[in-house]
Amino acid sequence: MIRPHAQPYIWVPYLDYTPVGNYISKEGRGYCVEYLKLAVKKQAKAYLSEARWLARKVVPSVEEYRRVGVYSCGYPLLAVAALCGMAEDNKSPREVFEWLLADPAILVASSDLCRLMDDVVFHEFEQERKHVASSVECYVKQFEVGNAEARDAINEMIQEDWKKINKELLIIKPPSSAATSFSEFGPMKEVMSVFLGLARVMEVLYKDSDGYTHSTKDTKDVITSLLVTPMII
Repeated sequence: MIRPHAQPYIWVPYLDYTPVGNYISKEGRGYCVEYLKLAVKKQAKAYLSEARWLARKVVPSVEEYRRVGVYSCGYPLLAVAALCGMAEDNKSPREVFEWLLADPAILVASSDLCRLMDDVVFHEFEQERKHVASSVECYVKQFEVGNAEARDAINEMIQEDWKKINKELLIIKPPSSAATSFSEFGPMKEVMSVFLGLARVMEVLYKDSDGYTHSTKDTKDVITSLLVTPMII
């Protein structure tokens, strides 16, 4: 339960869709807002699950943690927000949002990859303060192994997620079995590229270290080389 004095700081900026709704409704894509709301609800439920684990000092199974982590990582919400923008070019009509909210394999794999890669490089720092158990702690408890062995096992899960992402990109198809061509639902290749891009972000930021928290090192160099001193081709 969110305390009353904190609610204005959470609900107003996070759940006030009026500005966005007014803007996109003028362009004939007001339907996007209802899907954005559903995505926020899913993420909020995931946060609540993790808050309960923390409050009750529960270390869930790896499987349960990963199911919740798919949403708590924030990628499903980011994907819906990205598709709301793509709808401006008719690349993500209503059918694509329905497909997305049904948890397609590429969404689950890219979100799971996000959560696991973050855990592998960040869990020790997180556990220095009051924080919910990460996938590493869950694996250690469930299988009674050390941190190093747990990280190795989770890295294997990450590789499996990449295989699933690549597989889905090789068999791109419309979001409905009733579709006769991709053109009925917009270019699905561009829709699927959203998830590939999200997964690639994790490879850049979390491959060997936490480049998000410690952004003044390698992350700064990557951004500088891309935007400030790009390679001339």
